[in-house]
Amino acid sequence: MSSHTFQTVVKIPNETLWIFLHSKENWHQVIPGYISHEFISDKVSTWKVKSNFGLIKKKIHFKAQIIDWKEFEKITFRITGISDKFNGHGRIETIKLSNHKTSIAVAFQLTAEGSIAKLIKPFLKSSIPEMSEESKYEFEQLIKKVATNHS
Repeated sequence: MSSHTFQTVVKIPNETLWIFLHSKENWHQVIPGYISHEFISDKVSTWKVKSNFGLIKKKIHFKAQIIDWKEFEKITFRITGISDKFNGHGRIETIKLSNHKTSIAVAFQLTAEGSIAKLIKPFLKSSIPEMSEESKYEFEQLIKKVATNHS
């Protein structure tokens, strides 16, 4: 099993962050290696991402299901591999720190079997840091832009 967390503080109101989260069509903009997605229902979607395992490039197809949605607080989800044998769960949590500052944390755990198990662990180790401090500014600007366009 592999567990990973991304946490940052963004200089935007919690309400603005949730405008971004509410429109699931925005989510692909923050997923590393994004190829495509399809929404099956309000709570179920499938995703394809391109992963880079050193010299090996692999497309991974998975299903994501929202388990719980607590507005302005938390989204919990389950992930199931379609192209490979893996499954997991995770959450996105936000905390209003002030009128113009919000803490956001994304945490998930994946369990993989077979050949994908050896490939996923390095991928997660390299992709999670990509979403950390160096991309915080871009993440923040994207949320502001999307929220402004939807206001």
